[in-house]
Amino acid sequence: MYVGDSPAQSQVRAEARAWLQSNPPPEVDPAAGQVARLAAARTWQRVLHDNGWAGLSWPRELGGRAWTSVEVAIFQQEETKVLDWHTLKRPFNVALNLAAPALMEFGTADQRNAHLPAILRGDEFWCQLFSEPGAGSDLAALSTRAVRDGNQFVVTGQKVWTSYAHYADYGLLLARTNPDVSKHKGISYFVIDMKTPGITVRPLRQMSGATEFNEVFFDDVVVPASCLIGEQDNGWTVAHATLASERQYLGAMVFTERKYPTLHAAAQRSRTTHDPIVRQRLAACYTREQILRYLGFRVQTSIGRQQPVGAIGSVLKLAQARHVVITAEDAMSLTAPAALGADTIDIDAFTIRTEFLASPGMRIGGGTDNIQMQAVAERILGLPRERSDGRDVAWRDLQRLQQRPVDRNENG
Repeated sequence: MYVGDSPAQSQVRAEARAWLQSNPPPEVDPAAGQVARLAAARTWQRVLHDNGWAGLSWPRELGGRAWTSVEVAIFQQEETKVLDWHTLKRPFNVALNLAAPALMEFGTADQRNAHLPAILRGDEFWCQLFSEPGAGSDLAALSTRAVRDGNQFVVTGQKVWTSYAHYADYGLLLARTNPDVSKHKGISYFVIDMKTPGITVRPLRQMSGATEFNEVFFDDVVVPASCLIGEQDNGWTVAHATLASERQYLGAMVFTERKYPTLHAAAQRSRTTHDPIVRQRLAACYTREQILRYLGFRVQTSIGRQQPVGAIGSVLKLAQARHVVITAEDAMSLTAPAALGADTIDIDAFTIRTEFLASPGMRIGGGTDNIQMQAVAERILGLPRERSDGRDVAWRDLQRLQQRPVDRNENG
């Protein structure tokens, strides 16, 4: 029994632990190619589905268990002890944690019937087509256009930093359908088949060597009007709900991505566990992880009570990003020089190097540090809001203002 578990929660934990012990997940070489990793992820999702452990928070009529967020977190805590979360679970992040909630709340019956069973079985990979070169932190400034033509839309534009786009079957697309209203009001939300003609996906190689992110180009891509989720021009409402689901997922990651064991193992391999500086780093890492754990409980409790998470989600995101970056740096310092030249022969060094090189991305993905700090400043500390960002100006006019040449004599 964990500290804080109620008798009912202890029963959930015992049931989850017993099933996972009897049904071990597939083991995958950390250096395995993408095809093998995705196949393993699909296999594990199908095992979960066939045994009633998929979609734990989903309604029973949709194949789930209708569990609370705390009960789901308990299963995730036990699951992460026996598998590589990034390999077996992360490929389905968008499908299960973003697409499915959006379809459940805003999708049509046909959309739900077409996709929800396939998502639950692990038959569909999804990607999130939100960010653009000129619309990252200010997502509502997006310029990808979707022009209506009868019973279809024609999409042109570009997305960037799209995780999983190179293997996704479907995507969640935000596009501007009305440039004559304010930037938040003229956006629509679509399901898009990633095999549609006119879509070009170009992987972006990261310094870790991975190609998880992509830029995606739309060249007169025809999307049926039946793919619209929610009402035309009201996609920001759906997007806001999707981003809330993303924050919930990031909060759950606190329970699944423990970094202390990796750092402690690195100290043991380097035989430095008696070094006072190393011990201090280990203690700091353990302390950060416990703080994150309780922040995660706070987020999960709010969700379980159907209360808004608010800016505490930003506090959690900031703390988690800081923890991941610092711990990766500490692990690298204990493993170098092996990690600097690591290959598949030394799996531990290979993993530490990969996490070190990927860790700065935590400060960007899911909302940059600056955006999170702004939310904390305004919503928790009560500091003055930034001056108007043009939310009351028609998007078309806002673009003209931003592109207007600067008069060198202006303002003196």
